[in-house]
Amino acid sequence: MTDSEGDPPAPSPRRCNWHRVRIYGWSVLIVLALWTFGAAYAFRHEPTRVAHRILAQLPYPSSVRQVRWLDASTLQLNDVKIGDFFYADSIVISASLGDLLRRHFRDVTITGPQLFMGAFDKAMSGANSQQGGFPWTINKLTIRRGTLLIDGGPDFPNIPVRIGGRRPVIINYLKLQRPDASKSWRPSFRCP
Repeated sequence: MTDSEGDPPAPSPRRCNWHRVRIYGWSVLIVLALWTFGAAYAFRHEPTRVAHRILAQLPYPSSVRQVRWLDASTLQLNDVKIGDFFYADSIVISASLGDLLRRHFRDVTITGPQLFMGAFDKAMSGANSQQGGFPWTINKLTIRRGTLLIDGGPDFPNIPVRIGGRRPVIINYLKLQRPDASKSWRPSFRCP
């Protein structure tokens, strides 16, 4: 009897099972593809449901009556209400997938907006306005037939100021960020 017969055999080096790696890799890719196509299908065929979920993330109660696609990259929202301070007949948003990934809207057109300044001031001074920001960029914002209702006080009615009645108001490259707590949200109108 030799020494080698009583010793256990030397363990063979552990080899990678490439078949198992391929199966796991393909499984992960299939799950990601199903998730991506499912999200794209829901966004394309059920835009109202997706719009309600997006609006639910705002710190104010909001609603939209109808959402529909105008073309592959343009979405129209009808009868939009945000809080008790903003109403709009329609909002048309244009953006490509690359723009959305960069948090960028190519074009936003708001038709028939009404902004109630008294309620807007109360909402902006409330604690809910500091919960989150909206760090997006709008390349071109167009306002058509809008009304700014300035609160005249408790004894006076609201003063309507028409915006974009004859010609639309166009604002280029608008950056929406979280408001800075040290600065007032009111714009300053100074002449240079």
